[in-house]
Amino acid sequence: MGTLLWWSLPLPAWGLEPEVPTRLALRAEPLNAAELLRLQDQLGSVEPNKLADLVAVEGDPLKDIHALRQVRFVMKDGQVVLDAGAPRRRGDAATR
Repeated sequence: MGTLLWWSLPLPAWGLEPEVPTRLALRAEPLNAAELLRLQDQLGSVEPNKLADLVAVEGDPLKDIHALRQVRFVMKDGQVVLDAGAPRRRGDAATR
């Protein structure tokens, strides 16, 4: 599956109005995508026996949605693929 940098999109781009509670907006994206793909038994939420790619952020996006722009690390398929706190080595994709 492709990755969408959804945190960079304003709420109206999701078809949501700004008055939609943040908690609802943050849950709707992965759950709706999994349902559209008919994979809700495997994807869409963090639960035992489900596949989950994670984005850890600095701060609480429920209190400040802009915290989603402060990515600490990204985990895909059980491996950390981006670690904002790790020292960068010459030749890393992040340094190009």
